[in-house]
Formats: sequence, structure tokens, C-alpha cells
Amino acid sequence: MCIRARGSGRAPSRGMNDLVDFLRVDANEASKRVALDYALGLTASRDGRRIFVVRPTLIDALLELTRDRALATDAFAALINLAAEDETRAIMSTCDCAERLVDSLTTSNDSAFDACRCSSNFTRSEDGAREFVRLFREGRKFHDVVDEFCDDRRSSRESSTTDYFVWILANVTQIDEGRRLVLDKTRKILQRLLPFIDFSRSSHSRRRGVVSMIRNCCFETEYHDWLLGYHVDLLPHLLLPLAGPEEFDEEDMKALPDDLQYLGEDKTREPEADIRKMLLESIMQLCSTKKGRLFVKEKNTYVIIRELHRQEEDASVSRTCESLINLLISDEPEKGMDDLRKVTIPKDVEETFAQEQSISINT
Repeated sequence: MCIRARGSGRAPSRGMNDLVDFLRVDANEASKRVALDYALGLTASRDGRRIFVVRPTLIDALLELTRDRALATDAFAALINLAAEDETRAIMSTCDCAERLVDSLTTSNDSAFDACRCSSNFTRSEDGAREFVRLFREGRKFHDVVDEFCDDRRSSRESSTTDYFVWILANVTQIDEGRRLVLDKTRKILQRLLPFIDFSRSSHSRRRGVVSMIRNCCFETEYHDWLLGYHVDLLPHLLLPLAGPEEFDEEDMKALPDDLQYLGEDKTREPEADIRKMLLESIMQLCSTKKGRLFVKEKNTYVIIRELHRQEEDASVSRTCESLINLLISDEPEKGMDDLRKVTIPKDVEETFAQEQSISINT
């Protein structure tokens, strides 16, 4: 995500040192505005962004200007552009950027919206995600971020802000520390976010962010018992958006989780193919261990996925359905191969599987 800028991006006649001076919080207001317009113009091009790599003091100056309510929007716009590229994002990590962003996440003015957009870019890298997790673990703003996202009373402007909140959580779950933060059994973060899988109450961006976060968390096999158990009861939440109005015989119906029984003829499936695929991938991760597979099979997941596959028009989702169906109808592997994530796969098979099943964690 980059923002087009008003500035020209040409080199200033008096050099970069003067630009830093003009961007100081205590500089003349008119000069500060001109300098900020110019800096924003620089961030709109790759060559311009490289200047910030060798002069991180410019980033420090932009961070300071986010405190100025009159200039904060443009200062954040420049930072959003810088955070969109790996090289400049790495330099931002050395400038206490994470601390400033976390402090701005839940402010009562428009800075929260801009801080969220910048944070969703900044946390796309492992270093950025790790910085946020460290600050969240220290208790700074974490519950406020979740509270903001879960608050149904937001206006349309605030709703767009909360759409970005979940991408911060989705991005930090790229790393083990972030997944364990969200899966902390005492915080009940995941349970609070599960209702937002429902497409009748969430935007595409929100649903995609929540499902992406859940899929990432499903890589933590040691939490599978908890995720599938009554504390979270994750499987029905994953299956419900994939279920349609189909009727099953009494035996199949009774074998389904309670929330999947007798859905009615007006039941519709998740309309977005990318989200359907991520839901399927989440279930596949839960099937990576024998105990998880047996649980998923016992809940008659097969009949839901079978009907989805019959109706599916997207080729990528259809292939993922087939992979999951193969897991559900196959005999259990021999002893010692119960955990599919620990099975040694031939190199050529692994490469083919990676090409077909690769998933993008970032936004």
C-alpha cells in the first residue's frame, strides 16, 4: 500500500540537512509544510525512498511530526509509503517506529486510522512483527486494539480503521511469538474474533484478516486440542461459512456439529474464493496430527466439503477441497507417520505441493 504524493521528489537546492531542519517540530510552520510536502513526494518513488535509507534522521523527523495534528496525516502518509518497502521498513525498525505506532493505534482522532495503515505495512516483515509482539507482551495497547476491532458501535470512518487493526494481528501471527500471543488461553483473543468470520457482519477485508490470522494460528499443533475443544470450538466456525443449503440424511445430519445441522434452504456460502480457500487450509492444518484428523473426521466434515466441491467454481479452491477430501477419506498412515508435518516428503513431491498449495500470509 503506497500513497501518491503532491511533492515533486526533486533534490532540494540546499541539501538533505536543511530538509531535516525544516521538518523539526519547532520549525516555522510554513517552512515545515513545504518540507513535509517535499518529503512526501520523495517517498512516492523508489529512488526517493533510498534517500531515507542513508538518512534515517528524516524518518525520525517524520515520526515527530505525527504528534502535530495539523501535519500528522501527511507525516503518516510518508511513513506508510516507507513501510511498504522492505529496505526502508528495515530502517524504520531502528528508529523506534514501532513504539510510536503502537502509542498512536487507539487515539481518539484520525491518527489512529493512519497509524493502523502504517502498522499494517510495518508488521509485514518479521522484524516489524516481532517489535509489535514485544510491545504487546509488555501490555501496551494490545487489549485496546482488540477492543477497538470488536466494538460494533463504530462509524463508517472508524470501521475502516478497525479493518486495519485485524491485519496487524494477522501479520504478527506470521511468527511463532505472535501466534502464541493470540493463542494465550488467558486472554481469549481468538474467541472474541471468531464471530467476524461471518460474512453477514464483516467486510471482505475484516473476514480475510481474521481468517488469515486463524490459519496462521493453526500451524501451532500443540494448541490443536484446545482449538478443537469446547473452550474455542473452532471447527464449526470454520465449516459454517463453507456450508450451503444442502440437506443430508438423518445419519449424516446427526454426525455434524450442532451448528451445522438443519441450516435451511436460505443458507449461503462465503462469497469470496480467497477466504473459502483459507478456511479449507485452516482445517487441513488441524488435520496434520492424528488426533486432529480423527476429530475432524468424526464431525462428518467430509459431507460439508464434498458438497462445497460439487458447487465450487474456483479452480484453486477446488484443488484445495480435493486435498482435504483425500485426507478425510484416506486410511490413517502407519505408525510413526501420524504427524503429517513431520513426515519426510520426497523433494520433487514437496516442490509440486508447494507450488499448488502456497499461501501468502501478508496483506
